[in-house]
Amino acid sequence: MAHSDHSGGQDGRGGQSAPLSTGGPWNDPDASYYELWFKDVIAHHPMLKIVPATLCAGVCSGVIAVIGAFFRPDGAWLVVLNILFFSPFMEELFKQIGLIYLLEKRTWLLRFPWQFPLAGALSGLTFSVLENLIYRYHHLAGMEGEELHYIMGFRWIVCSALHLACALIASAGLCRAWKRHMGHFQPFNLRDALWYFAAAIGLHGFYNFLVFLTFFDEIFHF
Repeated sequence: MAHSDHSGGQDGRGGQSAPLSTGGPWNDPDASYYELWFKDVIAHHPMLKIVPATLCAGVCSGVIAVIGAFFRPDGAWLVVLNILFFSPFMEELFKQIGLIYLLEKRTWLLRFPWQFPLAGALSGLTFSVLENLIYRYHHLAGMEGEELHYIMGFRWIVCSALHLACALIASAGLCRAWKRHMGHFQPFNLRDALWYFAAAIGLHGFYNFLVFLTFFDEIFHF
């Protein structure tokens, strides 16, 4: 992350950055440059943007995750790999893409821990609703009766709970990384959230494995 000096200058893309204040937080001689920069940015960005940014990050991440779920390996022999790893990996990563963007590019919009579970929950629920609608009106379009009601009831309850839980786990990892780095006024590092992502992906993959064993014929039929 590139920042201007205290008097303004070129930013990391070669453009003219806004001059930073010479007073206020810049008067602390014991603060690091990142701390000075962060406090100055916070002072110049109102709280009004925080809630819309959080809501947008959650909903947009869910939509992007649905789109990302269509990018999967081709070939019948890769079906098992996709079910157990590739699909859970892509979905759980993309469900947090909005928060990751804010952490990397718009850090000042994340100021409270509650923003992470809120965005995570919205992402998981958005993904679940869209995925269930795709199943109902595409994969299961020709199905009727009790079997359809059973499958969709299972998806609306169990699958929705799964996506919500996995998204909350991964967002908790991002919150932990945010606390660790922002608490010391250091740039965000995704590495500190990897174990949480691994847990979310592992839980998702384990669920898919159980479904694979239980509904083998239906999976390969669709």
